[in-house]
Amino acid sequence: MRFKFDGEWWTVKVQRPPSKELCEGMAHYKKRTVFLHPAALRGNLLGICAHELAHVTMPCVAEENVRDHERLVSVVVRWAAGLNDGKVTIGQHRADK
Repeated sequence: MRFKFDGEWWTVKVQRPPSKELCEGMAHYKKRTVFLHPAALRGNLLGICAHELAHVTMPCVAEENVRDHERLVSVVVRWAAGLNDGKVTIGQHRADK
């Protein structure tokens, strides 16, 4: 899938991050690509997406703060899903804005 951020098109690929086989995800700035390890689809997909997209949108933020962002997004979405019988609703945002 592709999305536009700050005037640049980015790609999201489900594949092991290049040269980082043990990583669950990676934001590659030069290629403008977010890599999601295939195992992420079965595991912590929400947290990994929040983490890698935080890198895309806030590249100068320290890794510790990105991890905090990942944790907080995951906790709040899980809480909100609990208010909605465990369902997570997806907004109508477009990737090409």
